[in-house]
Parts: sequence; structure tokens; C-alpha cells
Amino acid sequence: MTVFKGFVRVLLRNLGFVFVFTAIMVVIGLTAYQAPAGGAANFTADKPKTILINQGSETPLTRAFDSYLRQRTSKADVKSSEREIDDALYYEALAYAVYLPPDFTDKILKGQEPTVGIKSRASAQSASAEALVTRFLRLATGYGKYLNDEDELVKAIESSAKLSADVVLTSQLDTKTLMLTAGLYNFGSYTLMAGSIYVMTMVLAAFAEINVRRRTVVSSAKPLRIDLNLNIGCAIIMLLLAALNVGLVSVLIPASWSTGRGGLFALNTFVFGLPVLALGFLMSKITTNKQALSAIVNVIALASSFLCGAFIPTRLMPEAVVAVGQVLPAFYYIDNNNTLAQMTTFSGDDANHFWINIAVQIGFAIVFWIASLVLERYRRRV
Repeated sequence: MTVFKGFVRVLLRNLGFVFVFTAIMVVIGLTAYQAPAGGAANFTADKPKTILINQGSETPLTRAFDSYLRQRTSKADVKSSEREIDDALYYEALAYAVYLPPDFTDKILKGQEPTVGIKSRASAQSASAEALVTRFLRLATGYGKYLNDEDELVKAIESSAKLSADVVLTSQLDTKTLMLTAGLYNFGSYTLMAGSIYVMTMVLAAFAEINVRRRTVVSSAKPLRIDLNLNIGCAIIMLLLAALNVGLVSVLIPASWSTGRGGLFALNTFVFGLPVLALGFLMSKITTNKQALSAIVNVIALASSFLCGAFIPTRLMPEAVVAVGQVLPAFYYIDNNNTLAQMTTFSGDDANHFWINIAVQIGFAIVFWIASLVLERYRRRV
């Protein structure tokens, strides 16, 4: 009990750091991650923002393509320079950019499919735009095999393009809320990791100070009991901070639970706490210098967030960076959040992928625990 009281005293002196990161998450949640009122029932058609860049001469066919897109999409207010298009895609001011090659018309009139350049981002709008572009190209290429007159070809395409079908909404999955929930949980991985590891390492470093260690050695308390109390205390910290993370998401995005996946998001968060807890113990075995620990915590938390997709989605990062991120437990936590947001039903391969990521996170925790035990044994011998 004496050890645990000392643990609590040291903990209280370091809670300010947790409050700072909690405030950061609240501010980010209120500004960037807010679900709209209503939910899945408020389904509305949304025209994707596109831009068409003709790299050749203007022809009736290219004008027909431009007219086709204008009727079914909204034109993005973006200039045709590559840099501005890339920026617009990143900031979601543009969903799809289409580049018509110089031989666009000639190839279609020969019944061949032209090589159309595209730039897009992984989003529902981009998928919608891609479907529209693909439909036009298939119509044009198909009719181009039988019609050599360009005007007749344009009339045939326009006639077929007018055909439509009623859309019936069969899924009530609130994808907007799920994506916002995943995004906030992903950002929360930084606050959870930085806050919990900082507090744990500061507490453990305080108990590792030479004067404290001498007192515990001469006391009647057994080393095993002292270590057990420290372990329990750190585990309680991790549970409380993980619960705080889940609670903040629930308050900031109340609709997250109505999606039916709030429990899975919470489970993923508590499982992520295991490797974080083990990593905190491992860092405390590497050094007991508080200044060094503070710097290491910031480096590890920020590196995990940037490399694993907490701040920037992995789909926008180079493959080499994503490969590096896969050696960190945060990658699998964030991947699970994204999977929960994107899957239609929690079954089949998607469900297996989720549980595999859970197992990988537990595996990281085991590896970190073993490494910390090895370091502790080595330090005692030295």
C-alpha cells in the first residue's frame, strides 16, 4: 500500500501533461471531426468535382465528353497546372482530373480505347467520377467499332448516355460518421501514446531514482510486490486513459455508437493500450533520465502518428514510408479503425483482417514485455 500511495503522488504531479493532450484532442474533435445531424437516413446525391484537360485539339467528340461531365459532375474551380491540381486533390477541392491525349478522337474512331490520364484521391466522389468516365469511354469505344462518322458517333453516345436507372438505397450504413469516428480515433492514437507513456515513464523513473531504490531495498517490502504494485498502477493508468479516449470520441461524435461499431472501435483502443503499456515499461528500462524520456516519448509518438497514418492517410504517403510504418503497433491500430469505417458488414475477409490486426497488436505487446524483462535482468547483473 505504501508503494501504491507513492505511485499516486508521483502520478498526480504529472497529470498536467495528460490534460494538455486531452485538450488538444477536444479542440481537434470540435473543429475537424464533427458528424452531421441525422445520419445514414439523410442520403443525398452529390456531384463529384472534376476537371477535364484536353491535351489535343478540340473535336465534336471531346466537346461531347466535356458536356457529358458537366451534366453529371460539378466543375472544380482549379487551374490546369499540375501543382494546383495536386493541391486541390489533397485538400479535397477536387475529386477527379481527366487528361485527354492528343490522339483521343482518332483512336476512338478506329474502335480503340485511348489511354486517358487521370489523377484522383481515394474517396466516394472519385469512385463516382471514375464510373462516369469509364461509362463514356466504353460507349465511345464500342460505337467507334461500327461508326466511322464522328457526328453519328456523338449522337449514339448521347442517346445511350441518357439512359438511367432508379437507385434504391439498400444500406443504412452511416459512412460519414464512421469516417469521422475513425479519423478522431486515429488522431487520438497520438494523444493516447504520448500522454500515457509520458506519465508511466515519469512515475517509473521516480521510483528508479537512487535514493528511492535504496529505501525500497532496506524496507520490508519485497521487490516482487513492489514491481507488482507498479505494474498494476501503470495498467490502471492505461485503462483510464484508453477509457478517456473512448469517452471523448463518444462525446464529440455521439452518433458513433449508433453505427453499431462503437464497441469495436473501443475494443481496438483498449487492445492498442497493451503495446503502449509494454512500450512504456521498455522505455523506462532503457533510461531513467526524465529529460531523455520526455524527448524519446515525443519522438516515438510523433513518428508513429506520421508514419502510421494518424495525421496523413497512408494512401497519400509513399510506399516506402508505409512499409516503415508497418513495424510500429500504431499502424495496425489505425488500419483497424479505417477498416471499421470502410467495411459494409463486419464479416468475411474484413472481419478476419480486423482480428488479425488485433493479434498483431497483442504480439507487439508481448515482444515489448520480453525486451523489457531482458533489459531489466541485464541491468541487475550490471
